[in-house]
Amino acid sequence: MIISTLSQLRESKISSINEPSKRKVLMANPEYFDVLYSINPHMLDESGNLNKVDKKMAKSQWKELQDLYKKLGFETHTLPASSEFPDLVFTANQSLPFWNNGPCVLMSHMQSEFRRGEVALLEKWFKEHHYKIHHLPAGSSFLEGNGDVISHPGKNLFWGGCGPRTRKEVYSEVERVSGKSIILLPLIHELFYHLDTCFSILNETTVVYLPEAFAPETVAMIKEMFPVAIETDLNECKNFFTGNCHSPDGKNVIYQKGAKNLEAKLSSAGFELHSIETSEFMKSGGSVFCMKMMTY
Repeated sequence: MIISTLSQLRESKISSINEPSKRKVLMANPEYFDVLYSINPHMLDESGNLNKVDKKMAKSQWKELQDLYKKLGFETHTLPASSEFPDLVFTANQSLPFWNNGPCVLMSHMQSEFRRGEVALLEKWFKEHHYKIHHLPAGSSFLEGNGDVISHPGKNLFWGGCGPRTRKEVYSEVERVSGKSIILLPLIHELFYHLDTCFSILNETTVVYLPEAFAPETVAMIKEMFPVAIETDLNECKNFFTGNCHSPDGKNVIYQKGAKNLEAKLSSAGFELHSIETSEFMKSGGSVFCMKMMTY
């Protein structure tokens, strides 16, 4: 079932599920990470030029994030770097892993021609790890993986962002392949082009979201489904990418340093906090959630 209104949500019967937790973290070596083109508003500096990346700093920040996942008890995997694809490091975008009688993955159709070749590199990894591979039918519109399609822990449900990147019409195929219900979340703010830039599910009952990124009825659906709906403010979401925080286990939350308002709210909600530096990756439009893919 694809749900796009509050009334549909209230009439729906979204089932609970018991499936394996994702305990592996897939990241990509940052050797060739850079800002070589502009496909989102964050890639340009205040003068309208492409951002300049401190590559040494980027490698250090990337390692800090990977080491933190290891410290939290997760098995980490690293894709080889590719000189053709400077944005390969944002491994949330090229695929959509899910469980359907075993590990499965639906490969993305990226909007930007600069990034489309990344998908094959991710597909190779999933084949090597014995996933059932699914592809969109020929001629399908755009789908940008876990950047726009976010699983709800404990429920047979995806939250699906649509608008700037992933298109609404592609969700009929996502529903068919995954067997999951889908709540559609149209994105309405130009800075937040992926759902994971303004919406992060921490556990079954808790979400961090930016109200300005959604229409009022969409906000009402979010509040309907999450007893604890933590609002992040526009300033922190723009400057510290708070909507791109990540909880890998429902209790620990990893986020960009400096987000004091979000930090206070997460602390009050009882989460274990881990602030790290991702400033070099923010120059390309991504932070913690973008830089990894949780896998089985």
